[in-house]
Amino acid sequence: MEDELARRRREGLLMAIYMLDIDHFKRLNDTHGHAAGDACLRTVAQRLLGSVRQGLDVLVRWGGEEFCLVALVSDAREAAELGERLRLSVCEQPVTHGALLIDVTLSVGLATGLPATRLEMLDLQQRADESLYAAKALGRNRCVSATQPSGLGVLAPA
Repeated sequence: MEDELARRRREGLLMAIYMLDIDHFKRLNDTHGHAAGDACLRTVAQRLLGSVRQGLDVLVRWGGEEFCLVALVSDAREAAELGERLRLSVCEQPVTHGALLIDVTLSVGLATGLPATRLEMLDLQQRADESLYAAKALGRNRCVSATQPSGLGVLAPA
């Protein structure tokens, strides 16, 4: 966290925090078994990593079927576009596990800001988490941003 805060101040960019959650993961585990769930987690992680800037963005597994991404962006539009790119990277093709083809979708919560302290960064993460819950409440498989001027901005699937 401290490294990302220092980098944000140095580069003068917005910090974007994304909370990402695989939709209906418990049902996937219950239906196809934990081995399929593990394969799904690995595939989703690989797809997300393929959508971020290696060496610049920080992607971590947040627990269970959630991931957290910290990225520096020039503006809220760039942040929203990255959120949608992350979502699409997961749901554009099914996950394969043996002979199974498993359709997977992703809900994304996003918040951007100019945190100067660790506490402000944690607040940004909390707003991203609240946006994730909003994405799920709005039907899942979408990106919701806490930073739109009119409140929550929604990028729904086409």
